[in-house]
Amino acid sequence: MHYYTPDGQRFAPVKADGKPYLSIPKDVVRKHGAVVGATDILSNVGSKAGLMAWMSGLAIESAAEVAIEIADSNPVKDRVVELSKDRFALSKNLFADRGSEMHDALEKGLRDPKFKAKSEMAQTAITSVRNWMEGMFSNPGTFSFEKTFYYSGGGLRYGGTVDAISDHDLVIIDWKFPDKDRPPRISELAQGAAYSHAISHNANHQGFIGDGQRYMFLNVFISPHTGEIMKVINWTARQMALGMAYFQTAFNVMELEEEISAEIKGIQG
Repeated sequence: MHYYTPDGQRFAPVKADGKPYLSIPKDVVRKHGAVVGATDILSNVGSKAGLMAWMSGLAIESAAEVAIEIADSNPVKDRVVELSKDRFALSKNLFADRGSEMHDALEKGLRDPKFKAKSEMAQTAITSVRNWMEGMFSNPGTFSFEKTFYYSGGGLRYGGTVDAISDHDLVIIDWKFPDKDRPPRISELAQGAAYSHAISHNANHQGFIGDGQRYMFLNVFISPHTGEIMKVINWTARQMALGMAYFQTAFNVMELEEEISAEIKGIQG
């Protein structure tokens, strides 16, 4: 999980031996007043239906390969499981690596016009986004990138990292790199609503304190195969309100799970 401190920074404590925690203990988090990231709150209660459907599809493809290559004496079941696991790991890592590469390249390329990405796709993404921003905003030079924030208010406590933000145009942008063109997900709307709510309501994002004005939130979908922008989602006020209600519910569920877990641990079997 990612955590954020009241000064709007990412929380990355180290152990007594100077090494970073693989998983930060809850008592360390509480001691420093850190809060969990918005995306972790959503992933805690998010639906895994899409992931399961994807894994099922990979399993079917693997089974088809087995039907072709298998010999009479080989166990079909074990081979299907083996190939499914391999294909899942390969596909997951491939798309994660592509998305991470493009995300990193966008941050560097938008900060520095002289930056050159390692891959053609990542360089295309930089050019596509830069051209879009120049056409969309009157002063794209006011944007900052990879800004962290901390928010506490209205019973909510969370943090996050925005991909791009302009305190001049009151805009927050989040890049997405889906494998194919698809409808936006509820979690993406809820993330945007939580980010906009926090920064619009005086969240500390690395020193800048908002004054209550509402920030617009945009999702920019970029193809990890070509680097081209597939679509831009400009969420409406009603959609953002629904997303915030969903996020509030996710936060409440997380809090309730922690409280119940503490009660269960106190039961002597």
